[in-house]
Amino acid sequence: MRRATLEMIVALGLMCLCIAGTVEAARFPQESAYLPTAVFAAASLLSLVWAGQSFATRLRRGEGFLIVEPLELRRLALIAAGALALAVAIPTLGFFTSFAFLVPGIAWATGYRRPRGLAVGTLIFIGVLYAVFVLILNRPLPVEVWQALLA
Repeated sequence: MRRATLEMIVALGLMCLCIAGTVEAARFPQESAYLPTAVFAAASLLSLVWAGQSFATRLRRGEGFLIVEPLELRRLALIAAGALALAVAIPTLGFFTSFAFLVPGIAWATGYRRPRGLAVGTLIFIGVLYAVFVLILNRPLPVEVWQALLA
């Protein structure tokens, strides 16, 4: 998939998320709604500009509106299924255990086949998650399945 195509898809998806964030933030109490509503609305507009620029690039190159190869659609479907599986697995298996299985699983399913790279990437990803949520934000995370079994 060409970069302009990927950017256009990401920009449109981001725009949809930002519009949903704008609608949700507008429901906040009056005093606390202003900043998140403004940020999400601005991000929506910037995403629209980004998508427009990517579309213009595609038209200049004569690529047409949107041509996606079946392999790319398969990868996109696998990533979406992995994200859904992650959302289901976190409450059941725990935060870190879910990521330990699903991050390399999604990478493997989408074509990355280097075991050492999968292991290192997963460990780095879990380490960053641990640092952000536990050490920096001091947020409790769901109990890991192995912790519940050992207790």
